Amino acid sequence: MKYYIFLLFGIIVLVACEKKNNYSNNELLCELMYSMIENDQKYRVIEPMTDSLWKLQSEIDDYNCETLIEIVKQRGWPHKDRFNCEKHTGGSQIFRHADSRYFEQIEVLIMKEYKAGRMVAGDYNFIKNHLGGRPAISMDELLKEPIIEE
Repeated sequence: MKYYIFLLFGIIVLVACEKKNNYSNNELLCELMYSMIENDQKYRVIEPMTDSLWKLQSEIDDYNCETLIEIVKQRGWPHKDRFNCEKHTGGSQIFRHADSRYFEQIEVLIMKEYKAGRMVAGDYNFIKNHLGGRPAISMDELLKEPIIEE
């Protein structure tokens, strides 16, 4: 019986300690996005890029991608004007560096955000181009309204 009480207590503590990020404060959300964009370029600008630096950058990219996925699920696409940010939020750049294991999840999110009118065509196409292997794309193609089948 003591074992079950201990187990139940442990589960209660774990559930109580689980902290879900709340992205409801626009100012904090903008600052987080700016920080993520800065970190997105942290090691990419260093020449020569070593394996150890790529490993660090990959970890940053994963954190940024997972955080942006969580933000989009909670608040929608983080556009500068929607959240009253002073600067561009850089969401498309973050997803542009996403690892392939996130592609399916990102595709669903950007489709939903574009259809809802919370994402512009350029962001959608820029990310979609990455998900499709980054074939050459012109500025006209990038800014063209995508055809999305229902």
